[in-house]
Amino acid sequence: MERSSIENILEVFKMISNLTEETYKTIAQNKDTLITWKDSLLQSFKNEVALNKENMSGADKEEAKNLETTLVDWYEDIISGDTGDEFWKRQWNVGLKYLADGVKLDMLIGMMSFLQSKFAEKAFENYPPEEALKIYQAFKSITDAVLAVIVEGHLDLYINAIEKMSGIKRPVIERMASLECKKILEEG
Repeated sequence: MERSSIENILEVFKMISNLTEETYKTIAQNKDTLITWKDSLLQSFKNEVALNKENMSGADKEEAKNLETTLVDWYEDIISGDTGDEFWKRQWNVGLKYLADGVKLDMLIGMMSFLQSKFAEKAFENYPPEEALKIYQAFKSITDAVLAVIVEGHLDLYINAIEKMSGIKRPVIERMASLECKKILEEG
């Protein structure tokens, strides 16, 4: 099944997650507080990058810099409470920008995990535990959906590029990938 559209990705994601209208509402109702965390979250990310610079390749450092440049705008967008098509198109485009800038999925997923953890810390510092958990779960659900859109966008772009450049049709490419996975698994 081809899942190249944002709507299809979200449809599948919603079937196995707790992403609902209530999720967005929870974030929107708290955005006045959540917006005050953006500088702290960005600084935490910069500090983490600085701590790990010695272990990063030049490419990793460049990826981290590219992530920093869009982090504040992205965070503001996430907590806006917007759930429409334009919101999801912007998330898709953020993923495409990262791909074009050479940010690899492992760096992006690591950044998302880091931000989710820091967001959880802020939530539990600023809200009673039950409310903090609800706000964190809403943020995590939305950002996990964003990550699904970005990862699928990356995969879709690669498959489309191979299809266009080689003339090999998508079902054949997907079958080739499946066969290669099975071969690797059999080889152990």
